[in-house]
Amino acid sequence: MKTLILLLALVLLIGCQRTPEVQIIPETAPDVNDETEHSRIEVLNQELADAKVECSAFEEEFNNTMCFAIKAAKYRGLMLHQNVTYPMDIVKAFCAEANNSDMCYYYIAVYNKDSLYCNLVEDVTGCNLASDVHFCDDMFNENECLISRAVLLQFVDLSESARICKILPAEYHQEKEDDLTCRDIDFNVTEQTPYVDRFVLTYVLSRYAEFEVDKVSVRR
Repeated sequence: MKTLILLLALVLLIGCQRTPEVQIIPETAPDVNDETEHSRIEVLNQELADAKVECSAFEEEFNNTMCFAIKAAKYRGLMLHQNVTYPMDIVKAFCAEANNSDMCYYYIAVYNKDSLYCNLVEDVTGCNLASDVHFCDDMFNENECLISRAVLLQFVDLSESARICKILPAEYHQEKEDDLTCRDIDFNVTEQTPYVDRFVLTYVLSRYAEFEVDKVSVRR
C-alpha cells in the first residue's frame, strides 16, 4: 500500500468502544451441573476479573486492548486444548472489556487464522483477507483478492505474502501508480519487531485502505 495512505491511516487510529461487563457463562457447556465444569468456569471468571484489574491500568487504548486480546487468545487456546465447546464465549468475555473490542476480535482472528471471529468486527472483508487462507479461492477476481491479501499480511505474515506473490502473474510484479502490486510490499520488514506492533499496522491498513473484493464466486 502506498506510504501516504498508511501514514494517514495511522493518524486516524480508532476511537474507544466499551461494552458492558460480562462473565463467562457459556451456553454451550456440555453439562452445567458438572462439578469440574463449574470449577473451570469459576477459574476463568477469576482470570477475567484479574485481567480487568491488570489491563485497566493501561490508559492508552492500544495497550489496554492488546492486554485483553492476548489474554483472550491465551485462554481460548487453553480451553481448546481441554476440548471445551465454548472458546467463542471466552473471547467475547475478554474482548468486551477492551477499550476497542473491534480490534480485540480482529487480533484473535488474525493471530489464530480463524475467520469465525470476523463476524464480530466492522471490517469483515479485511478481516477475512487477513485470516482466511482460502478466502480468495473462488472469487471472480481471485488475483485482485490475492494481491490485497499479500499487501495486508506483509506485517504479520511476510512468508504468506511472498508465497502469494510467487503465484501471481507478471503484471503484479510491476510498479503501478494506482493499483496494488507486489512492489508495494516491503520484504525487508523484520519480524524482530513485536508482533502486536506489526499487527496494529495490519489492522489500521485494513480499516482505511478499503480493499475492494468482488464477492461473486465462480464455480470450478
